[in-house]
Amino acid sequence: MIYIVEGADKSGKSTLIKAFTEQHARSLVLKLSSDFKPKYGDKEELHNLSVAYNELFNQARALSYDQGFDVIFDRAYPSEIVYSIKRDYDAFKHNHWWELDRGLAASGFCKLIYCSVPDEINKDRMQTEKEEYLKQDELTLIKARYKEFLAKTKLTVIELDTTQDPQLNATYML
Repeated sequence: MIYIVEGADKSGKSTLIKAFTEQHARSLVLKLSSDFKPKYGDKEELHNLSVAYNELFNQARALSYDQGFDVIFDRAYPSEIVYSIKRDYDAFKHNHWWELDRGLAASGFCKLIYCSVPDEINKDRMQTEKEEYLKQDELTLIKARYKEFLAKTKLTVIELDTTQDPQLNATYML
């Protein structure tokens, strides 16, 4: 199975992924380097990012289908869509992301895990852990964009409250 773990910064993604990988020996975690993120919607950079995600998902399918691994993406194209406004463009308008989404959904072996946490807890984590990328006043907008994405995606979505026990949440991923 392929899992895409998403959610706003400090929503509990890393904790959930750690709990899942501890429970499942045949799991791999993939994360695209932030150096790959396009600025200002540059068409060449967007094309390169799209190609990179397509290739990563093709490799993940092979690892999952052929070799029996659970492949976990610590963020993927949904983050690109949601967070693009912080890089001065809006990726919701780019059809290649939705084509990728439809293709993954049609494959039947990809799920999106959305990590949810109440705003007050999220903001406390951001302050405690000194979050630098997402500012507290941007949190509401980012969460609203995630809700918009979740309403549009064709993937199976499992929403987990990450204020709950991470080990228990990891079992819900299956």
